[in-house]
This record gives sequence, C-alpha cells and structure tokens, in this order.
Amino acid sequence: MFWTAGFIFAWLFWIAFANKNRWKEIFPVSVFASWLSFIAEAWMHYVYELWSYSGTFDILPLFANAFGIYIVVPYFFIQWLPAEKTLATIFKYIFSWTAFAITFEYIHWIFLQIEYHLWWNIGCSYIADWILFCMFYGYYNVTGLKKLQSS
Repeated sequence: MFWTAGFIFAWLFWIAFANKNRWKEIFPVSVFASWLSFIAEAWMHYVYELWSYSGTFDILPLFANAFGIYIVVPYFFIQWLPAEKTLATIFKYIFSWTAFAITFEYIHWIFLQIEYHLWWNIGCSYIADWILFCMFYGYYNVTGLKKLQSS
C-alpha cells in the first residue's frame, strides 16, 4: 500500500503542477531517469542485495520507483531549474533536491519500507542522489533538450 500510495501521489502532483507545455523538452530526462532507476535498482537490490524493500523481494517498489518517483521528480527538477545557471546556483539547487530526496528516503527507512545491507547506508544513498541529479542535469544539457524550451 505504501508504494502504491507514493506512486499515485507522485502522479497527482505531476498532473497538478507540471508545465505540460514543456513535456517534449523535459520528458526525455524523466524516461532516462526511469530506465536508469529500473536497471540500477534491479541490479543493486536483486543481484548485490545492498538494500531491500519491506524485507521482501517484492517487485512492486521497483516499478513504483521507476515509473513513479523517477519520472516525476526529474521532470520537476528540470522544470524548475534556476534561470541563472552559475556553478553556485546549480550547486545550491542540486543541494536542495538532494536534501528532499534523502528526506524522502529517510521517511521510507523510518517506516521500515527500506532496509540497508552490507556496506550500503543512507550516506551512500545521499552520495548517489548527488550523482543522479548531476546526471539528470548533464543529460538535459548534453542532449540539447534545453533548446526545445526556447522554440
């Protein structure tokens, strides 16, 4: 129920607040993030067993993350990029998003929806969040998607 509720909430938030006029520009980043999540989480969860969801091998959290939060969050991350893109403003922006992401994961941990195994811990997740948001920003820039905003 926890994962289904999160999935529904993410999409309701997207429906309410997404700038749908920019979907051609932003949605490719969401698809990139979704598949990256699906592959990385499947590998890390089921092969290396660095974390588990609710102590099970249930596949619902994998799909809820890949096709819920990992589509919606990168969409808003790109949609709300600051107009001024200096190193300092992008650093502060990514810091804000990683703070949100790690708080979200911490809530999952508090409610026993995620367990860490082996050497993985919430600090590793925080570092991974930085890498992910930098990848989303880089993908957006490198692919030239930002040019679609002005057209």
